[in-house]
Amino acid sequence: MNEDFQKRSNAVFDKLKIITRIAPELVFLGGSAIQALLKTPKRLSIDLDIAYSGNIQKFIKELEKEGYEVKQRKSRVPDFTFYNISKNGVLVKLDISKLSIPETEKHNVKDFQVLTPKLSYFLASKLSALAFDTIGRFEEEPQQILKDIFDISCILDLQPDLDHLQKDWRQIILDQNKLRKTGFTEHECLSSAQKTLLKCVDATPLPEFFISQHSLGSFQDMLIDSKIFRRDIAVMAARALVLSSNMNSQFYGIEKSVLEDAKNPSKLEEASKILIERNYLSDQQIKAIKTIAPVGLSYLLNFYPGHIQKDKTQGHLLL
Repeated sequence: MNEDFQKRSNAVFDKLKIITRIAPELVFLGGSAIQALLKTPKRLSIDLDIAYSGNIQKFIKELEKEGYEVKQRKSRVPDFTFYNISKNGVLVKLDISKLSIPETEKHNVKDFQVLTPKLSYFLASKLSALAFDTIGRFEEEPQQILKDIFDISCILDLQPDLDHLQKDWRQIILDQNKLRKTGFTEHECLSSAQKTLLKCVDATPLPEFFISQHSLGSFQDMLIDSKIFRRDIAVMAARALVLSSNMNSQFYGIEKSVLEDAKNPSKLEEASKILIERNYLSDQQIKAIKTIAPVGLSYLLNFYPGHIQKDKTQGHLLL
């Protein structure tokens, strides 16, 4: 683990405690918030994301009174304001949005309380971040993609109620279209996110992995315990794909079936044949996933059968 990264990550919560005292109505967002809700956090973050509709200038002045140096960063999105805040030589990124969070709940974080969205909103927001060229992040940065997929898996491990997930997903699309002055449809956004996830399921280079080994190695610095490997990313991405096409509590029944089938060699062989017949993946890709990430293969079979086609010129999967 990167010690400097750990120091900056710890500072996130020190600053959050001060900020919640200044503005108790703020809502804690992002990867840091997700990890804070886990019984045992799995990764570190140096970003402090909040939703706050109050007077930002007054808010910043209060931070400065607490001895923090605050410098504004450039923002490409309206209604988002980005800052670097530092004290005693430790820097943390503070990103403030004016988004209205539909439902919140209060949680204990360290030795203070803070509002957060419900877990289904976190899932929807992480899926939406992967919808490049629509409502997602502006750049396909592999390390950010890794964090989003990892966080989705962390949330799903908590088995949250998914009955409001589709509603939250639609709300995020509405909010992002309004902010960006765009008109992307739900289908366009979903297809975009799924294309990103499909790239991450692949286990053979075409001509190289979408998620590079360098990005994967850098991501390890954020992990508190153990490591993740390419097979883990393939499984987590495939899991998120199934969620994207089953945004309700039926997901858990499908997942149970997936995990059982992944233990059965005959079921995996059958899945391989079906995927090849449907032209989902090449023989080489199927063999790689079956070998290093059989659970990912089982998930992939349960991802919307019949709606994937292969771009034979590039070897990529398309919706």
